[in-house]
Amino acid sequence: MLMMEIVRDLLGLPEALYYFNPNGEYLASGPMIDALFERFEQMNLPPLELWSNIRMFTLSYDENWLLMDTVGMMQLDVTDHEAIFHKQAYDPNEVASFLRSVSDYLLKNGSVIQDGYTIDGPGGVRWQGTLFEEGAAEPPRQVLRWLAVDGREVPPGLLRNETN
Repeated sequence: MLMMEIVRDLLGLPEALYYFNPNGEYLASGPMIDALFERFEQMNLPPLELWSNIRMFTLSYDENWLLMDTVGMMQLDVTDHEAIFHKQAYDPNEVASFLRSVSDYLLKNGSVIQDGYTIDGPGGVRWQGTLFEEGAAEPPRQVLRWLAVDGREVPPGLLRNETN
């Protein structure tokens, strides 16, 4: 993480106020970056927040469903992720943690999660990942879209056979 060491050095200058990463849509002060690196050193959790952001949107055509995604992971050669879920069924904080965990796992292990794989996720249910060449939200990029395998009917246009 040589780049982040350079950023930390630059933030030591009196003229530097913040670090901004436009690809990850992230703005951080020097103390924020130091805290993330301290966590990395103590818990071996990379400071993904410096490279990527987690966003949440309500689906415009069905207000009962939410889209949460990562943006910026391609800077680390890791696919971005989307999770689409019913807002009454899953805690958004758990879904955000799930997206960070999957991103961290792929950063450490490479592209080992294949299209169609299922993994344990929020709500104690399996979530299935489907690779899409373009995500549901800007910017255009490849994403691994996660949907809970919980028997709920998914809004139209979110499954591979409907969009790809």
